[in-house]
Amino acid sequence: MNIMKRIKGVLVKMGIIKEIKEMSDVFALAKIPRVDWYYQTYINVWKYIYSGYYTDWHDISYKTIEGAKRRRMAQMNAAKALCAELAGLVFNEKCEINITGALQDYINGVFDDNYFIVNMQNLIEKSFALGGAALKVWVEHGKVKIDYVAADCFIPIAWDNRRVSEAVFVHKSVRENHYFTMLEWHLWEHGTYVVRNQLYKSDSPSTLGLSIPLGSMYPELQEEARIESLKCPLFVYFKPNIANNLFDGSPLGISVFANAFDTLKALDVCLDSFTREFTLGKKRIIVPESAVRLVQDRNGGGVVRYFDASDEVYVAMHNEDGESFKIQDNTIEIRFEEHIKSIDAFLSILALQTGLTAGTLAFDNAQGLKTATEVISENSKTFKTVKSHENIISEAIRQLVEAVVSVSQLYDMIQGNLEYEISIVFDDSIVDDKQTKINTALQLTASGLLSKETALVKYLGYTEEGAKEEIARINAENQSVTAENIDYFNNE
Repeated sequence: MNIMKRIKGVLVKMGIIKEIKEMSDVFALAKIPRVDWYYQTYINVWKYIYSGYYTDWHDISYKTIEGAKRRRMAQMNAAKALCAELAGLVFNEKCEINITGALQDYINGVFDDNYFIVNMQNLIEKSFALGGAALKVWVEHGKVKIDYVAADCFIPIAWDNRRVSEAVFVHKSVRENHYFTMLEWHLWEHGTYVVRNQLYKSDSPSTLGLSIPLGSMYPELQEEARIESLKCPLFVYFKPNIANNLFDGSPLGISVFANAFDTLKALDVCLDSFTREFTLGKKRIIVPESAVRLVQDRNGGGVVRYFDASDEVYVAMHNEDGESFKIQDNTIEIRFEEHIKSIDAFLSILALQTGLTAGTLAFDNAQGLKTATEVISENSKTFKTVKSHENIISEAIRQLVEAVVSVSQLYDMIQGNLEYEISIVFDDSIVDDKQTKINTALQLTASGLLSKETALVKYLGYTEEGAKEEIARINAENQSVTAENIDYFNNE
């Protein structure tokens, strides 16, 4: 139970949970890495920036003749646009998950029941924003369920060079003006996989509160479940394929925009200046003071000057100096082109900082559509970045399939000791020309420099077993066609 107390201290310092004063020193005595500081300093900030509103950037104080005032800066929210664009390049509905043997239909059914394609793309976007995400597997009412967990609700406990093996999941809910926090622990104890659930109730969203019986809110859950003979954790943690230059010695990743704060802020400053240009630079007309009427204030404040811009009635007014009576247009010209160029320049800098080719993000796409060949040649940096992220996502999907198979065998939903291979083919048609890849494979096989099996595996995403089966089917069809073409009776 000591590890649970330590992680509870982590939750306190993360800002997810604030507890009584005695808990403040628990974390200092723990021997696990200081993930609390990382959550509070970075992940929480990334979450605010991704949501589009970060008070340190967007709340502006200024002075007027009426005193000090505050306003919210206009937000371009380039962080959201960046993560959404990158997630769409990396993963979409055309991604193919190929599994040999009888498991293909079963895994497809599990993924369809959990809307995997849509939810996975959304989770990848959040992982790019917050530096990581997790997929959790469990069985409910005889069906495998998948939970999609953002980084701010996941805390690693133990890990190695390949994966996180122990973790705690934070579930928060509100009911009847009370705040409930459930901590779900996934631990290994002497080779046994242990899942523990603890529930807390509070009157404040910032306080953990008191421990209450789990059944008061989750009667179907057990406080502890011990699972024997489980081969892998029932969760998968993945992160962007970017080296963490902010926190050494931790499995946690960093946001794709973690090193682009100044650029993101500059983009919001540019957009704010652009929008304020329309407010402050709206049409201004200077009129002589003598052209302003004197009217009685309705609130009894005396006589005030009033200029009616919509007055269509001509009134004769005596004036000695005709020049002073001239009405002048003093409207300031809006700096449209300057703002557009500035925003586009900062977007190019943002692309450079996040591993994309300049022009991948653009405020004004004046060049129109581009051919696939231009995308390949001009977006080679984007292509490399996308492929690097695909490697991480591919491994996460493999581990997810492994967890689904493991828990399904545990509940006798599929037979045990199944052997299978997994092949994941991403849709690179946006950053790569698929037809070019096919033509390359055809040329290499025709020239004898590449086997058909290797071509199917490398260029079309087949597993080795699937490639052999496909070649066997092709050969069988060719033999059948050849036999049909033989004319035994010399008929024309």
